[in-house]
Amino acid sequence: MKGEFTLKALRMIEGAAGNISDNLLAFLTAGYGASVWKLEKETARHRRNRLEAEERIEAQRQLRNLVYRLKQEGLIKQEKKRKGFSWFLTGAGKKKKENLEERLVKGAMPSVSKYKAEKEPGGELKIVIFDIPELKRHKREWLRAVLLALGFNKLQQSVWAGRTKIPEMLINDLDKIDLRPCVHIFSVSKTGTIGEL
Repeated sequence: MKGEFTLKALRMIEGAAGNISDNLLAFLTAGYGASVWKLEKETARHRRNRLEAEERIEAQRQLRNLVYRLKQEGLIKQEKKRKGFSWFLTGAGKKKKENLEERLVKGAMPSVSKYKAEKEPGGELKIVIFDIPELKRHKREWLRAVLLALGFNKLQQSVWAGRTKIPEMLINDLDKIDLRPCVHIFSVSKTGTIGEL
């Protein structure tokens, strides 16, 4: 029927819930007399292609900005080779890389999976109390996960109790990640109201 094609296009544009160009492209590529299902499928395909192209363009823009910034800071340089150009680290770039690696490795959190609950002869109750600043939240979460792995129970957010051995490895790791001053460990001989732990 004459005008049916135009009516479908107008309806599609009126009810468009996304980028109108995706809908128009779908309408034009789906062919005359295409069902609503086919139009929706074509719209989704065009939207996906557009988003992928936008992501590629954004990634290229970010890469150009990064290279420009590294070059401006004197961390990289470009040298002409037989088959084009290559990028190299300058002396300052190598030093910056080493500093970043050292800082990131030093700041890396030890794996929680290396801690296992180990019963201690006598089974005295141990209380772990910590006060870790908000800026070190990830370290606080790490410590809670370690205490859980060691079989400790939470009495309060920063107060944990358990009858398992505190491994020396934990004390060493607390030193490595600068948490030792924030953590206090007590051994309790008379349990009082928390005796059932």
